[in-house]
Amino acid sequence: NENSGGLSSDRPKLEKKSSIAMLREASARFRENAKETAEEVKEAAKNKATRWGKKVRGGSAGIAPAFTWRQCLWTFVGVVTTHTILSRINLLIMTESDKEFNLILAPLGALTTLQYNLTAAPASQPRNAIFAQVFAITVAICLSYIPNIPPWFRSALAPAIVIPGMAKLGIIHPPAGASAIVFSTWKENNWITMGIFL
Repeated sequence: NENSGGLSSDRPKLEKKSSIAMLREASARFRENAKETAEEVKEAAKNKATRWGKKVRGGSAGIAPAFTWRQCLWTFVGVVTTHTILSRINLLIMTESDKEFNLILAPLGALTTLQYNLTAAPASQPRNAIFAQVFAITVAICLSYIPNIPPWFRSALAPAIVIPGMAKLGIIHPPAGASAIVFSTWKENNWITMGIFL
């Protein structure tokens, strides 16, 4: 009986030692798991930073070569000539229509950037330029026919439809995204304005 009484008094001590050992083991596993997790997070952050750094540097595409002074001069002459003609056409349209219509020049600035600086890029080709502008302006004008869409939301919705739409149709042309925004914010959009722009 004395032995059984001794065992029962030792049981709490054994349970306490067993609990402390289990707690130490769990604590060691937790530290090891935390260390592994921290290493994984550190490695993932390093990989992401490396990918981001490559993307900033242009990825595998490389940086476009700088223009020579001669190319810069010809670009200047082309852009100033183009925009002088467009500005005079705009003035004529505004004069003849008593300022009811005008030529939207903002997307045309983006277009001339592509035409004179990235002439070989697919986005600069006439097919993309024409079809993407028609698509973008059509979407923007059609949105203006839907009642109760506030202009601030139309200017978000138009490029949200146009940009992936251009990608799906294979007619990516960044100035068309600008056209979608510009045409969607106008109070009086109409097909005549689209015709003048194109």
